[in-house]
Amino acid sequence: MRKKILIPVISVIVLLLFASISFGSEIGTVVQEDGYQSRARVNKDMVVWEDVDSISQRVVFLAGDKQKTLGKSGTQQKQANIYEDKIVFTDNRYLNWDLFIYNVSSGKETSIARNSADQTQPDIYENFVVWSDDRYDNWDIYLYDTLTKKEIGISGADGDQIKPVIDGDYVIWQDSRNDNWDIYGYQISTGKELVISKAPRDQVDPKISGGYVVWADRRNGNGDIYLYDLNTKKEKQITKSDANQEAPVVYNNAIVWQDDRSYNWDVYGYNITTGEEFSLVKADKDQFAPDVYGSKVVFTDNANYNNDIKYTTLPFDNAVQEEEIKTEGLSVNLNGVKVPLEVPPIMKDDRVLVPLRGIADALGLNTQWYGTTQTIVITGGEKSISLGIGSRRVMVGDAAIEMSVAPALEKDHTYVPVRFVSEAFGALVDWDNATQTVEIFK
Repeated sequence: MRKKILIPVISVIVLLLFASISFGSEIGTVVQEDGYQSRARVNKDMVVWEDVDSISQRVVFLAGDKQKTLGKSGTQQKQANIYEDKIVFTDNRYLNWDLFIYNVSSGKETSIARNSADQTQPDIYENFVVWSDDRYDNWDIYLYDTLTKKEIGISGADGDQIKPVIDGDYVIWQDSRNDNWDIYGYQISTGKELVISKAPRDQVDPKISGGYVVWADRRNGNGDIYLYDLNTKKEKQITKSDANQEAPVVYNNAIVWQDDRSYNWDVYGYNITTGEEFSLVKADKDQFAPDVYGSKVVFTDNANYNNDIKYTTLPFDNAVQEEEIKTEGLSVNLNGVKVPLEVPPIMKDDRVLVPLRGIADALGLNTQWYGTTQTIVITGGEKSISLGIGSRRVMVGDAAIEMSVAPALEKDHTYVPVRFVSEAFGALVDWDNATQTVEIFK
């Protein structure tokens, strides 16, 4: 039996650490305390993990110099995931597992799914939360829209559907309908189910980033990492070692996983663009359960015979890509006359966005802004559309539609995609590339 070694409490501000190290640097500490810290998740500004001691299991997050434990005292919290400043987690304060969202910026906690069944394994992207739910005596996948407050079941097949993950327009999960574990998915904008992998034996623990889906695959008799490209519809085997590779995560061009080729768990990675595999962390004891965001990697480390959260960085630049914003030379005409706008249009992802008030006044539309949810409702005649800041999904009546670019807040002004809004209310839109002008005809 391993003897537990008590160590001094150390809490490290992760943002300062990430800012001060270079690619390929040594391992650093995020949190090292008594008890067991594990299952870390990282994004641009925050790390969240599970903290287990002799009496409780709690979710803890560290954002800048702010550290906070979530949930109610005397209860259990687990399975946290993060998107921007929101943390979604599972909580048993009502004597079964329910879901909650905590907004770090506002300090507000909201109940998402609560009933007599268990809701577990949540994930979050923009205004959508997905989870695994056993209300019908097997595990199904559910989707909840925090803007419309609507919940839908997106899998109802035989067997169990568990471990859902969401990114962009896709939900991916692990599925046992074929009497072994396979990987299935769902496209939100079309409502269609996808088969990602139905290979022999088990495919487990899927993750998704952009158009890439990764998972651990047992078809060869051990755990290997596989990749599926949603854009090309092609599958690729990433690892071919006789050892086990498990718990993969993916972000941009990087895949990271835990690997036992050295007879304990280490952390390895792969550059999708170059096809190169590399060792990230090789040490005694176990290093496992990694997560990656940009070039940051966090993982659980068992060097002190209890689990702590450590970090390192990738050996290549996998930085988060900021959207390029163009403002110069853009203009909007309505029926050949320039539309007066209080601030100029901007271009993001090759799409023109215009200040909401200016385009609404020009088209004779009414607008309403809901600050709590950062939602815009635009009404014209009998038609109404609802858009959320940062979300590409828009509600047109009761139908959800995917836009090519999301509304944005820039310098205290609300910007909306001019083509979508104009065409939604019956106008025709053209783009004059020579003069960088949007031409609207109504």
